[in-house]
Amino acid sequence: MLGPGETTAIAGYTLRFDGVTAEKGPNYDAARATITVLADGRTIAVMRPEKRIYPAEGQDTVETAIRTTIVSDLYLALGDERDKGRWVVRAYVNPLAPLIWLGALVMGLGGFAALWSRVRVARTSPVAVAEPAE
Repeated sequence: MLGPGETTAIAGYTLRFDGVTAEKGPNYDAARATITVLADGRTIAVMRPEKRIYPAEGQDTVETAIRTTIVSDLYLALGDERDKGRWVVRAYVNPLAPLIWLGALVMGLGGFAALWSRVRVARTSPVAVAEPAE
């Protein structure tokens, strides 16, 4: 649980909880947190996860804030307000998650290479000519 101005550390990041504001969307009400992400004492990102309430459906959802780098993803989710002004904040660091896209690229290149080899073989193969029957 974090209150305004409090910090916590995760995987080399320091997260400073700056507070929560009430926001009004087209069909929802939201509590939007502002969390400053620090690395080595300098600000590298300001993230804003939300907890949304849809009155018509009577449903709550959480909109996760995501910061992606080449080697990892940082996910922040805003939970419930426990004490007055103190909120549950869930923070996850998923190392190597962006490399999933590299795997998709390698599979696409492999498919292209397989297709290209078939096209090349079809162009260089001699065409069989049928001889007339006697």
